Amino acid sequence: MPVSRSCAWTGFRSMLEPIEKILWTSEINTANVHEIVLIGSSTHIPHIVKLMPDFCNGKKPNKSINPDEAIAYGAAVLAAILSGDTSEYCLQCCHSSRYPFW
Repeated sequence: MPVSRSCAWTGFRSMLEPIEKILWTSEINTANVHEIVLIGSSTHIPHIVKLMPDFCNGKKPNKSINPDEAIAYGAAVLAAILSGDTSEYCLQCCHSSRYPFW
C-alpha cells in the first residue's frame, strides 16, 4: 500500500517529539542548542536532515562526525561506565574533545 507524502511527512515530524520532550525536561530552548549531530540511520534520511534546521532555528546538522563511529564509540563508553570502569583511559574517553560525554 503506497504512503502519501503528507502521511510520511507527519510520521517524520512525529520523530521530533522525543527531542522536544528531552529539551522540555532539560529546560533547554532550541535557541540554546549550539550544535546538532545526527547519528545512525537518521543521517541517511533526507527528510530528517531537512527537518532539523526548521526545528532548531536554522542550525544545520554537523556532518563532520562519522555517525556510525559515534554510535560505536558511545556504546563502548557507556559499557565502560556501566561496568564501573574508572581507569584513566575511560575517563579520558569520556572527556574527549572529539565526542565529549560530559
